[in-house]
Amino acid sequence: MASLDGISFDVTTRQVTRTILSSVGGFSQSARQNIRSLQDLLATIQRFGLEVFDSRTLRRDGFIGEGVSYKVTKCTHTRTHKLYAVKTVKLPHKSADSGAFERQVACVLRDIEVMYGLAKRPNILDIYGYGWDVDSGNVIPYLVTEYAAEGTLRSFLKNNELSIHEKLLFCKDVAQGLHFLHVAGIAHGDLKLDNVLVTPYLGMSMFMEQEMLRTTGMEACISDFGHSLHLYDDEGDAVVKQRYGGTLAYNAPEILDKHKSTRENVAFRKCDIWSLGLAVWEILIDGKAYYHNSDVEDSILSSQKRTSSLPTPPPSNAPSQASSAAMIEELALVAPQLAQIACKQVSEKTSASLTSRETGRLHFLFQKCLNHDPKNRLADIPLLPFFHGQKTEAATVAPPSRILVGTGTSWSFEVSPLLSHIRHSQSLSFGFHW
Repeated sequence: MASLDGISFDVTTRQVTRTILSSVGGFSQSARQNIRSLQDLLATIQRFGLEVFDSRTLRRDGFIGEGVSYKVTKCTHTRTHKLYAVKTVKLPHKSADSGAFERQVACVLRDIEVMYGLAKRPNILDIYGYGWDVDSGNVIPYLVTEYAAEGTLRSFLKNNELSIHEKLLFCKDVAQGLHFLHVAGIAHGDLKLDNVLVTPYLGMSMFMEQEMLRTTGMEACISDFGHSLHLYDDEGDAVVKQRYGGTLAYNAPEILDKHKSTRENVAFRKCDIWSLGLAVWEILIDGKAYYHNSDVEDSILSSQKRTSSLPTPPPSNAPSQASSAAMIEELALVAPQLAQIACKQVSEKTSASLTSRETGRLHFLFQKCLNHDPKNRLADIPLLPFFHGQKTEAATVAPPSRILVGTGTSWSFEVSPLLSHIRHSQSLSFGFHW
């Protein structure tokens, strides 16, 4: 029987030097209102000081995909021969729909701000620079990011047969990346396997003996930060209510109530934790959507006392708004049972590989992540059953304050004490011990 003893991870192996410039526009409504065109957006991106990639040095090798905000292309740098993902910005015409234009500007800038601020951190997709093309006299900006040859974690799990050990390491990767975001004062806002990419493992862990279990040589990196939100009340515009967006099928139950999706009514970090629980569940069942589950369907039928089956969901790359309203309503009915269903399905899937003790800890994780009542759901990844704290003396650091571009002030990400309910004597070193 497989043993998971000694599986650990550490989040202090690399220093963070980048900062979020929170008034550039992604998290500041007043700043992004001044952006009226792609050229204005490009001028704003330039303020990050990222490396400029001349479009003439990037050879387009193939189309990767297209979403609401970007058209993504695989590119090779003609001088260094390094592979990149080039994300060409798409924006609606402001004169046609000023609201949609501003929302897309915000998504693009939040995506850049988070990648820039957490650059070089493990399990966070890296941004290398930006550039622009000119088409019919129009300037079209693009971002140059890390290239994920294996695609999304969902597709990777479906196309590769992995051991339970490696699946758990991918769970660790996602949890660690999300933890970096939370310590930085950011909620992801749309965590799901389709927004996690698979990249080559760089071998930066202190626990190399466990990393030998990475037979594929890959790790997971969280991406797509366009729906990110500030966790702290002193961030961004005080008059603007942040609203948790995300993908409806992966949102916490409290988000489905449109009157309770702002920071005044919900804990954004706990909403991310719900999505993390679903991500762990789907990783352990080989990337299958949790709602394509006979137990989920049976629970819906039992709740509604009818004979219809779960509606077919939209493709994973479809916009959140395209999600079936009927499906979301039905999933909301069974949300209180999802932790129990996850425990049952994962037990059946891993019974031959895990001990009863190990399985019990997974059950505890689901109970803490997928608790229907947010008051009883854990808010902090280090307190989940497969992460533990190591008591050391941690420096006390003042919480982040609002940043004005050009003032030279900034805040960094190196502090766990920002999470006031985690003891200051507990460092950011947590284990995946079973």
